Amino acid sequence: SSQLGPSTRSSLSILPAVPMAAGKSTLYTLPMSHYCEAARWCLESAGVEFDEKAYLPGIHMMLSPIPSLRKKGTPPEDFSGSDSSTPLWVGPDGSILAFDSWQCMVKFGPPPAPREKELIDTVIGPTTRTIFYIHSLPATGEQLFARVWSSTAVPLWQRALYWTPMRGQVKSRMFGMMVKSEEFVEESREKLRSAIAHFEPLLTQAPYASGELTAAGVALASMMAPVVVPPEYAISFYGEPLFRPEDMTPACREEIETWRKTPLGAWTLEYFRLHRRPGGAKA
Repeated sequence: SSQLGPSTRSSLSILPAVPMAAGKSTLYTLPMSHYCEAARWCLESAGVEFDEKAYLPGIHMMLSPIPSLRKKGTPPEDFSGSDSSTPLWVGPDGSILAFDSWQCMVKFGPPPAPREKELIDTVIGPTTRTIFYIHSLPATGEQLFARVWSSTAVPLWQRALYWTPMRGQVKSRMFGMMVKSEEFVEESREKLRSAIAHFEPLLTQAPYASGELTAAGVALASMMAPVVVPPEYAISFYGEPLFRPEDMTPACREEIETWRKTPLGAWTLEYFRLHRRPGGAKA
């Protein structure tokens, strides 16, 4: 599973110039991942031209070049991901420009302060993912999960593979890794409530004030997105709202409404509405 990165990263300022060779760089992603959305959004907003190569869960581990590409570079000592982690940003000459989302985001601006960075990275990102997956990975959430893989934005050969038993196998593994149990989900909800309380007094101040687009704001909004599902989420890849109310179970809609009513949930919806556009530019 992908994470933005560990809470401290001394290598943030040691990034190669972009581009390093003629042509576009490539961003390898899980297209629906909120970690990949943070990287995509910041690179687009920084005016970086890149091609996105998206791989569905499971396929990104077995049938993508991501693991072999990662072995060509030396990750920073505090890199916490795996060989198949996404996003991975690669230059036209094959050099690795960023091993994770944080290294992509600093192309646009400075990261949050250490305490907020840690909460975004190790609490909000993982807990919102768990909460979303409790609704979308079980059989009752099949209509919602289908939005991830059935879009024509996803390469046809990958969609075809997901019509096979592979899809069920991948979902089962994801559930075991990131949902685990009802107790784990409830613990995740409690951790998220605590993180929301921490951020509430900060939402009207730099770098989170909703009127200004910042890398820190993008990180926070992207990590909160799975539990409030902004219509603009991942819009530059999918080209349309990814998760729609009509595809959700009543329990899923109720949970999302609960998080939308929190101060951070309302801020996230507003931040996406103001700043997220196809290509990353403001309207």
